[in-house]
Amino acid sequence: MAPKTIESDLYRSLISEENYYLKDDLTQEWINLYESWNMSFILSELNNLHILFPKPLMPSVLSAKQGDYMYTRVIALWLASNHYTMRGLDKVPDVTGPDNREEMVRACGAINKRYAERLVAHTDSLDTKAVNGSYKSFF
Repeated sequence: MAPKTIESDLYRSLISEENYYLKDDLTQEWINLYESWNMSFILSELNNLHILFPKPLMPSVLSAKQGDYMYTRVIALWLASNHYTMRGLDKVPDVTGPDNREEMVRACGAINKRYAERLVAHTDSLDTKAVNGSYKSFF
């Protein structure tokens, strides 16, 4: 039963008889931004790209219905993480990735920046100057 003092879509979602997981309210702009960031992170920080890189490109993730993105994304991450972990336990050698990895990371970063600028421009609650200042301090 939901708390009596809280009325929200989250609690209504939790008590729905036909709901088996939480629904999200992420916009496609936010999802695009997250996915382009994640591609950059995977390329720059991890090996075994043949396991991890397809994770955000799985059809179930790419074509998730409105409200189901995070659920499908978490399942994809769980599967990839378990496979990655089991390879380590079985002492399977890492696949180190392409020679032009840095160039690919920079391309993904440029795409990510465009998505971020678009998201900031369309989100009234974000202060454009503050976001740009924060971005410049990191990059």
